[in-house]
Amino acid sequence: MPEGFIKRVGNRKTLAYPTIDEIAGLSEALASAQSQSLSGVAAIALSALRVVTLSDTYGLIYADSSIRDHAFSVLAITKQAFSSGASASAVISDRISDPYWNWDIRKPIYLGQSGQLTQTFPATGFVRPVAQALSPTEILFSPEEAIVWQ
Repeated sequence: MPEGFIKRVGNRKTLAYPTIDEIAGLSEALASAQSQSLSGVAAIALSALRVVTLSDTYGLIYADSSIRDHAFSVLAITKQAFSSGASASAVISDRISDPYWNWDIRKPIYLGQSGQLTQTFPATGFVRPVAQALSPTEILFSPEEAIVWQ
């Protein structure tokens, strides 16, 4: 929930009303999450087949295994490219194929840096399996819980 919905005053918590933009952004994000997709404005140019999450302003950005906040975020994968500022959507769970992939079906697929999918265990940041290879060219994208090092 965005900062500003609950405000601390001394030791008490008080309700602070969100702005219209915050309500609209949160409502859109929640509605799309319920339909198994994330949608919003592409905060940056987004490539196809990259892992994304919502920014603080509810725009879609690349998820990154080196950004601790992304360990606990809703993740989705783009099926097409989007230019910056365009209306964009990404699926939260789906079978996806690409003829140029060459996955090892014996290894999990992790979130890497800048939304990349990787089968190399991340050396820094957190570890979050996001998919399993069904064949060298097809995956089941279904993010799991993250493992965060202290």
